[in-house]
Amino acid sequence: MAKITQRNGFLVFDFNYKNTRCRESTVLQDSNSNRKRAEIILNRITAEIKTKTFDYLTYFPKSKMAKKLLHKQNEISEITNSIPTLNVFCHNWLKEMKPGWKQSYIDQVTRNLNNYILIQFGNFNISDITKSMVLMFRSDLTQINEFSGGNKRALAPATINKIITLLRSIIEEATLRFDIDFKLSNIKPLKGIRPDVQPLSINEIDKFLEQVRPDFKEYFITRFFTGLRSGEVHGLQWKHIDFANRQIIIEQAYGEYGITTPKNEYAYREVQMCQIVFDALKIQQTRTTHKNGFVFSNSQGNAISSNAVNEKIWKPTLKCLNFPERRVYQTRHTAATLWLASCENPEWIARQLGHSNTQMLFRIYSRYIPNALRTDGVAFNQMIKNNITAIK
Repeated sequence: MAKITQRNGFLVFDFNYKNTRCRESTVLQDSNSNRKRAEIILNRITAEIKTKTFDYLTYFPKSKMAKKLLHKQNEISEITNSIPTLNVFCHNWLKEMKPGWKQSYIDQVTRNLNNYILIQFGNFNISDITKSMVLMFRSDLTQINEFSGGNKRALAPATINKIITLLRSIIEEATLRFDIDFKLSNIKPLKGIRPDVQPLSINEIDKFLEQVRPDFKEYFITRFFTGLRSGEVHGLQWKHIDFANRQIIIEQAYGEYGITTPKNEYAYREVQMCQIVFDALKIQQTRTTHKNGFVFSNSQGNAISSNAVNEKIWKPTLKCLNFPERRVYQTRHTAATLWLASCENPEWIARQLGHSNTQMLFRIYSRYIPNALRTDGVAFNQMIKNNITAIK
């Protein structure tokens, strides 16, 4: 029979579920008012057990007993070849999916599975994972810290959204294969943090180029005035430089796993060279054209690494100039803000950056371009004054 007991001055639920005695501690101190509250909850639990609608983890999300019961159920499930545990399903699902993915994405998925998802749900039967469990899991993720650049910081909302999206995708696939109800619909993503945009001004660029190590001057001219991503500029080979049409052709990138494809379909593009970039690449051509084909290379003629540029060139130059510390990716933000401040066509800028449309452009960069995006109505008033003769 279900009852309320106490342990060390705190109330405890004592009930039977699936022929197992379950005792779950609470944070409620033993008092008459708290006993009444606990009895209401216990009556609800008892009723749900009778109607087979009781979800153990909804009431006790961190319960060891809940995991023990579900683990026992999953062992029976696997023996009878019925719905598998998430651990078993993920093992096979990952093997099926790997051939179509980049190695970097495989590593990201494997990391999120092993470090978060399977730790929490690996031994659960897929049909037993509920929306309330996933929401509690997401809440727990917001409390987790990770180490990045030697510093401990909370998981970013974007990272948590990727983990939850991965979990949903796996369970959705499993529900299709085993004909079970999909229970994770309508989970809205966490709101992300605005991108850290700290572009250099044109005067700061000038000072940076005067100070930077001479053999990297042309490299940074290219980055500041084309907006190329790190992998794109490091993967550039001379076959991708079209001096006749003043274009840089982006059709590959370079990263941890060597040469790879660009980030997405929009990243394949032709980037126009302004005069300063054209001249810089002509100078660079005299240095590396006879090596392994990379436009920017190390002393062995191989592609340079992002970490080497960041630690040995970028950060020391900023420090020498007493500029605020920022990521080398800010060179891309710098190019975007300069183009917008120059009143270049936003659609052209989006194509230069490899964006699918202008939405991201205005959302991220608008506050850095007051001259390009007027908000005071002066231009509109001037147009009216110059063209509407009836009010003159």
